[in-house]
Order: sequence, then C-alpha cells, then structure tokens
Amino acid sequence: MSEVTSDDPDRPSGRVARATVLFADVVGFTELSERDGPERAYFALTGALRILDQVARRHGASVDKYLGDSLMAVFGHPVPIAEPARAAASAALEMREQLARYVRALGASLD
Repeated sequence: MSEVTSDDPDRPSGRVARATVLFADVVGFTELSERDGPERAYFALTGALRILDQVARRHGASVDKYLGDSLMAVFGHPVPIAEPARAAASAALEMREQLARYVRALGASLD
C-alpha cells in the first residue's frame, strides 16, 4: 500500500490516494511459443490477457498497461475503492483459477 500526496494544481489539494498495483504474468509463455509456434502462442496469449483484463476490471482495477506477456492493473486509482489491497488479492486468486481453466480448455501447459 502506498500513500500519495501532491501539490499539483490539477489535482485536488490534500488528497491521499491508497492504491495497490498488481502485475500478472503468463508463466510459461516463452516455452509455449518455442514449442507450439508463433500463431498458437499468439492465440493463447491473447486469450490469457483478455481473461486477466476482465478479472482485474471486475474487481475494480484500472488496467494501466500490457507488458509483453503480462498486465499491470491499479486498484484504487484513479477511481478510489474501499480496500484496494483486498481487491487486488481477490483478483489475483480469481486470475489463477480462470487461467487454469483456460489452459485446460486449450489442452496446453503454461507451467
């Protein structure tokens, strides 16, 4: 958890924002791409990132960026939420569950 204050004139003065940043990485993507080729790897990665994005947003995050085979999501900023750390932890658990289901459906291994 971090607390951020700013004297920036474009921000409300005295505002403290509590935020949690979550980085979610698709483990095993490099091996998948080497083993199954770029087309299948791209298909698998696109689907995995879509799942990560949807889960993060469902838990109140703003998806900041995609970084290769990972995603950065911010909970609590710019839209405040009551418990950003709890929301991020819940999202991470759901992400693991959803991705495991997705990998089984693909018949692939991302471990």
